[in-house]
Amino acid sequence: MTCLEVGTTCVYREKIPSDISSLQNMATEAERGFVANVKSLHRQAEILLTRIMLREIFGDDVVYSHDENGAPIVNRDCNISVSHCADEVVIAVDEMCHIGIDVELWRGQLHRVAPRVLSVAELAYYNAPQGLLQAWTAKEAIYKAVALPGLDFASEIKLPIMDGDAIALAERGGIAKKVVLFYVELSPEKVLTLARCESM
Repeated sequence: MTCLEVGTTCVYREKIPSDISSLQNMATEAERGFVANVKSLHRQAEILLTRIMLREIFGDDVVYSHDENGAPIVNRDCNISVSHCADEVVIAVDEMCHIGIDVELWRGQLHRVAPRVLSVAELAYYNAPQGLLQAWTAKEAIYKAVALPGLDFASEIKLPIMDGDAIALAERGGIAKKVVLFYVELSPEKVLTLARCESM
């Protein structure tokens, strides 16, 4: 497991092994039972690896669950966010602020879904494949960070559309939250975006 530090946030990364048996050997009996009815072996691997990573980060007594909005939580005084793509799991941990993280590999269907999640101005600014990948991960990370369920991605999450700007805004029902974005290009086809939330 590797760790990337972004301000007060630690971002832990681990590759998903192609053979799930190594994860099953490291998993506890309870963790193996938790995935017993999950049909997809890849999904089993994501779940097991996430729980194994959490034990490595926080210790064997960590309790991992989800709050009423479905956001991941642990029995520690910190905020966490979890994401995965085809080949890795990432977990962000921060003791100071609310965070959201997303990691994605390029997929051609981003061109199709972009008009549903980006404003007209965002579509013009993030029009290249790398830009679309960055915008998609940013919207996902912001949604996780601000904890405003049901946000409309296109109209209520506003991405920066000026070079060098990393401040986004999420606003709904009179509640506005400023979000600082950090992009990490892991490869030409994979982007990790961290969103750190600051209430306004």
